[in-house]
Amino acid sequence: MDFATPAPEPILSHALSTDTTRLLGLTAIRRAAGTVPCGAVELDLRHRWWAGEAGRFDPDAVDVPIAAVWLPPLPSEPGPERTRWAVLTERVANEWRPAKVVVELPRGDIDHRVGRMVGDLFTFFGDIGSDRSRLAVGIPTADLHGGRTNLVQLRALRRFTEEWEVDVAVDVSGQLDQQWEAEAGIARLGHRLTLIRVPGDALLPVPVGRPRVAMRALHAALDPQWPLCVSVVPRVPLWSRTAPAVVARAYAEAAARLEERVRQRRVELPLDMREPRHGQRLHPPA
Repeated sequence: MDFATPAPEPILSHALSTDTTRLLGLTAIRRAAGTVPCGAVELDLRHRWWAGEAGRFDPDAVDVPIAAVWLPPLPSEPGPERTRWAVLTERVANEWRPAKVVVELPRGDIDHRVGRMVGDLFTFFGDIGSDRSRLAVGIPTADLHGGRTNLVQLRALRRFTEEWEVDVAVDVSGQLDQQWEAEAGIARLGHRLTLIRVPGDALLPVPVGRPRVAMRALHAALDPQWPLCVSVVPRVPLWSRTAPAVVARAYAEAAARLEERVRQRRVELPLDMREPRHGQRLHPPA
């Protein structure tokens, strides 16, 4: 490597999560994300609030990339609910064309759920993970808690996802257990982790409490040789959550803070760890 040449940044992209506000429609949030350089949107359909709007969503209305779509857990038993889930999932994958389709793990011990779930997912998706959108298993915040048992379960999840060649997404933006061993947990997931959702407060210069744990997880996930999408949930005042310009500004500020954290992390890495192999940089070359 030429020491006179600045070391390239980690392979990173960012997206605005619809969890930022539920007072704007999916298309309005997507349009706000498009005002930020290299902006993208992450659509979370796990909440019934958004599930109803999904039927009216036009994926071609705005030319802004969809980094990921989070879906609720696959219903375990056949029936109308499972049929509705399958219809929505098929539409998301074939018409919305996100970079990643994330299916949340159902409640319970991770190692007891993931094997059957991933097999069932491939019954629905077929080869979706290879020629349309990448398929990912989503870990909600509630599944991240302190203790060795959780680390063992995360390692089991990685083993299953490696076997089925699917990705892992982690949401650390919620009520995160402050006893969770963030660095160890992220290390257990390895390079299967390709999406992490963080609260905007985790990008502050000195985060405290739960945002600090989320910041530690983000730092652990920043690998200069593997692609990672960081979905952000920036803090927006309640009285401004119907204003697309305010949401867009909050996203721009979060993206700038993320870039600064990447620079800081880049300085900390050894020189021979700074050259990416493939993927997309945080910003395109000038």
